[in-house]
Amino acid sequence: METLKAMKTRKSTRSYTGSLSEADLQAVLIAGEAAPIGMGKYEEMHMTVIRDQELMNEINASAAAFFKNPEMVPLYGAPCLILISTKIENPAMGNVPFSDAAVMAENMTQIRHSSKSWGFRRGTPPAAALWSVIQRNPL
Repeated sequence: METLKAMKTRKSTRSYTGSLSEADLQAVLIAGEAAPIGMGKYEEMHMTVIRDQELMNEINASAAAFFKNPEMVPLYGAPCLILISTKIENPAMGNVPFSDAAVMAENMTQIRHSSKSWGFRRGTPPAAALWSVIQRNPL
C-alpha cells in the first residue's frame, strides 16, 4: 500500500478477530526499531511484548478500577500488548523520550495497516492495544 494512502486510511481498532503470528509480531517490532530516535539513542528505548492472557486481563481490570468503569476493556481483546519504555536521564531533553516512543508506536501502526494479511478488524495494528507506556527510571 502506498505510504500516504496508508496514513490517510488508518483507523483505530476496537476489536480483534484473529491471532498474531510470530512473523507478524516481528514485522511490527522491526517497524518500531526503524523509527528515528532523538540523538540516535536507540539503546535507551525498550519494547516489552506481553502475550500472557492472564496478565493482560489483570491490566484490563486495573485500568477499569483506576477509571472507576467496570465495563472498560482498554486492550479490546488484542492478542498482545507492546510496551515502549525509556529512561529519562536528562530532564533538559524535555519531551524527546516521549516523542521517541510515540514515533516508534506510529511506525508500528503503519506497518500493520499497510499489510492486508492480518486477521484483525478495522485496520490498525495489534496496537489499539499498542499501549505506549513510558516508565520513569529515576537515577
